[in-house]
Amino acid sequence: MTDESVVYERLTGDLPAALAVGAEPLRVERAGVFLCLNGTAEITLDHVRLRLETGSLCLYFPNSVLEVKRRSDDLDGLMMAVDLEVVSPLLARITDMNSVLGLRQRPLQRLSPEMHRVVHGYMTLYRHHQRLAERYAAEGQRRLWQLNQLQLERAKECLLLQIVIAFTSDDSQTKNSVNRKDEIVRQFFTCLRQSYRKEHEVGYYADKQCLSMRYFSFVVRERTSQTPSYWIAQALMADARQMIVETDKTVKEISELLCFPSQSYFGKWFKVHTGMGPTEYKRSVNSAKKE
Repeated sequence: MTDESVVYERLTGDLPAALAVGAEPLRVERAGVFLCLNGTAEITLDHVRLRLETGSLCLYFPNSVLEVKRRSDDLDGLMMAVDLEVVSPLLARITDMNSVLGLRQRPLQRLSPEMHRVVHGYMTLYRHHQRLAERYAAEGQRRLWQLNQLQLERAKECLLLQIVIAFTSDDSQTKNSVNRKDEIVRQFFTCLRQSYRKEHEVGYYADKQCLSMRYFSFVVRERTSQTPSYWIAQALMADARQMIVETDKTVKEISELLCFPSQSYFGKWFKVHTGMGPTEYKRSVNSAKKE
């Protein structure tokens, strides 16, 4: 019952074997952030050499290759790793795709003392609510656990927003850092926001940029760690869930608004993604709200 999608770890003293100096390069599976509290380290991230020092904030993305070259004995920092699909909906709400893509080009940022304190504070706050969730779950305090989950989500959103602010204060630098592949992904997300209700096929979005579906899919997966089909489904699912839970529209009306070929097809598609049919999903959410 805890939020296992986010891993929080204090890195100080002896590092895990995979992060030891001289260890084999590590291909990371999750997105993450490291806030340096003290000391220094030299690493390579996707073969780019970076120097970490007190006050610096480093981002990494799934499938990045990380290697620790040197570190001081007093290195101390906070690391948070997260599944990209967990934060993607939050990123979509709080920033534009140019800013997100720019983060890949500038993975290291030296923070001002004030910004460092704020980011550190949000990371600490998130960990506090993680521990509360573990305690409430162990004690069987379901209502307190539910309320704490709301606080946990808000803390996650505030932390993510603060990180985006820290890395995108120079808009011109961010825009200049976006290369051709990033532009393909940016145009895909722009087109997706406009067309996802009517256009569910990857081929449509590839054709809009005069690209082969194979190359288009390769670029999107390379830059976002997910396929175009995944992002199309995410957009549809977010809309479907909102209408199912927060409106009085029937399943038939929702399936028509989202341009599914039939109510039956929509119901099966929804169940594949949630494990429940639309009606059962609505009952489950409403029941949880009443507890």
